[in-house]
Amino acid sequence: MTCATSPQDFQIRTIAPGVLVLRHRHVEGNTGVVVGSEAAVVIDTGPGPDHGALIRSVLLELDVPCVGTILTHGHWDHVLGGGFGAVTIAHARTGYLMKAALSNMSRITGRPRGEIEESLPWPTADVSKWQSIDLGDRLVELMPTPGHSPDSICVFVPDCGILFGGDTVVTCIPPVFRDGNSRQLEATLATLTGKSGLSVIVPGHGRIATEDGVLDALKWPQWYIQSLRTAISQMAPASEEALFRVLTYDLYIGDRFNRRLHRMNWRHELTIRTLLAEANASP
Repeated sequence: MTCATSPQDFQIRTIAPGVLVLRHRHVEGNTGVVVGSEAAVVIDTGPGPDHGALIRSVLLELDVPCVGTILTHGHWDHVLGGGFGAVTIAHARTGYLMKAALSNMSRITGRPRGEIEESLPWPTADVSKWQSIDLGDRLVELMPTPGHSPDSICVFVPDCGILFGGDTVVTCIPPVFRDGNSRQLEATLATLTGKSGLSVIVPGHGRIATEDGVLDALKWPQWYIQSLRTAISQMAPASEEALFRVLTYDLYIGDRFNRRLHRMNWRHELTIRTLLAEANASP
């Protein structure tokens, strides 16, 4: 089963009046620009300066100023495009997690740590509860959505029903929660499943979900996590290797994703490994 989607072959795409999605190459990544009558905001800045330059080119064409950047979380491929506007809004823990990841960001990109530290959009305002930003004739809602990481947030544009999901919602790979918690992610996805007015999801990675694909993008990861957790519990105390042999990619994912891309077998095994670690850590 795959998500119902609209065409995805684009670099910059307007998906509703004043709502733009910008695609980058790292695991089919997406960032966003949301524009109101008085101001605009950027949602995530991508994996490096090249994507930052793409965002800047979009902002230069607008008739309103960019007032700030919203970070859905602090992972490298969402923050290394730099910052835009006077304020960077993120979860209260995002700055701490970004600082802790500086050496890893340097290793991944090959850029000096000091250069990265200087260019990052360090948070200046935190979102620890629901918050709305008025862009002029358009509100943008920010909500904590822990699970993928402890600092994850989503961004909702209620007048057009569009959710920027960050890595809370991904549609080209299995759910990822190595830095977070699977039960938190399940709870978050269940909450989003019941969100009124939601009609489009822009995932942090993958195809934009519309129509029936919205519920599929939210419900399938819950089934996947729950099914694997149950199987791991039933097979306890099986080793990782035994779990890998029985809980196969074909059985749990099948043809949902393009198996040739994004190290899919490794990602499935990572999910099993992470769920096993959670189970072993439970009292």
